[in-house]
Amino acid sequence: MQWRELLERNGEKDIMVIAVWARDLPGVYDAEKVASGLGYSDTGSDNRRKLRHHHDEYLVEGGIAADDYHILALFEGGGPDRDVVFECPFYTISTKIPSGFLPGKGSKSPMEDIEDKIYSHTGVRDDMKRDQLMKAISGTPYAFPDIMYMEWKRQRRIVWSSSIGAIES
Repeated sequence: MQWRELLERNGEKDIMVIAVWARDLPGVYDAEKVASGLGYSDTGSDNRRKLRHHHDEYLVEGGIAADDYHILALFEGGGPDRDVVFECPFYTISTKIPSGFLPGKGSKSPMEDIEDKIYSHTGVRDDMKRDQLMKAISGTPYAFPDIMYMEWKRQRRIVWSSSIGAIES
């Protein structure tokens, strides 16, 4: 979202943000680690080689196949920021997003818009991916602890298995 803001300030148009589930995706590298390995630092005099420019940035080798279902959502549009609240029974996150990102046509809430976007790209409703996307959009990586998520899953009667993921019971 920060890059989108910078691009808009520089007069760029038709910006699209693509939300990708990078876990278990082959060929994905942490750009900050790569930059550090190349000798980038925040103390150097070369403004183009600042390590901080690659924080929360990833390099994807070879692209992402559409049938891998790692693309969670596409956010097109821009415009002035508007306040939104993502809430469920266990957390509330207030943030600002570009007015064109979640038009909210026919939906009950911004949270539902996000859930629908993820479903339209992956074919499943996944609370964990939704929650991680909420944290990324709001810029609050510690908005709610993972332990709360696990507790919520227990209350929804989800049985966890290390070999096959989650199975609803």
